Amino acid sequence: MEMLKPESNYKFHEIKKLKNKLELYYNNTDYTPFDNPSDSSRQWLLVEKEILKNKNKIVRVLEVGSGKSGFYDWLVKRKLNKKVFLHSQDVTKKNISWLKKKSNDFTIGDLNKIKSLFDIIFSTYVLEHVVQPSVFLKKIYELTNANGVIFIFCSRYDILGYTNPSCRNFSLFTKVKIILCQLKYRILSLLLKKPFFLIQSDLAAFYKDYYIDCDAVHWVSKIDLYFWAKNCNLEQTWFYLKSPARIFSKDWILKKYLTCAVKFKKY
Repeated sequence: MEMLKPESNYKFHEIKKLKNKLELYYNNTDYTPFDNPSDSSRQWLLVEKEILKNKNKIVRVLEVGSGKSGFYDWLVKRKLNKKVFLHSQDVTKKNISWLKKKSNDFTIGDLNKIKSLFDIIFSTYVLEHVVQPSVFLKKIYELTNANGVIFIFCSRYDILGYTNPSCRNFSLFTKVKIILCQLKYRILSLLLKKPFFLIQSDLAAFYKDYYIDCDAVHWVSKIDLYFWAKNCNLEQTWFYLKSPARIFSKDWILKKYLTCAVKFKKY
């Protein structure tokens, strides 16, 4: 079985099996990102700028894949909570009590359960964990108001030679095959001007204790996101997230080269 291939090359039962394994993983394991409220203030500052553009109205904001998000408390700290109607979405029931307290409304389960539209939709380190990125992106596009915006903040895995942490348990031979596969589809994306959304069929998360992105099933590519947005006629604004760390340090490299931060505007 191929370890890495485009989302469109997976059969229905393969997608379903992978989704079920991840659902069991998030609900039945000691998933440490849920231990403490998240703090993504560098990303949220970009969301804040968009909120402040909407004067004299309550801004409807959807946070996708909230987890145990600290976004509501951050809004309170920034004195923006009364200007925002916050709807939080997550797939696991583990955070229900938290989201009840920290949202104006919330949804547990698939995005298809949400019927209302939003001025701003954002996700923070979620897209790399999505089994069907094309379906996910199509849905958040549909949930965005005309003149609304979508922010995507996530890890990216399109630097040649850099392997996703989710394949850390693979042999060197398998990793080389994956890198060559990745290179093939990145080139095809550029030639055909279309996204492929590479999905990994087996993950280190299923065999090892948790570490960051051991469950990153989607090899996010800036190229894929660029062509997806272009094909949807979305305006794109890409950002570099500033790191307080010294130049060429691990955090500086991660934020500058291995992170996607983008705003898509819908007309």
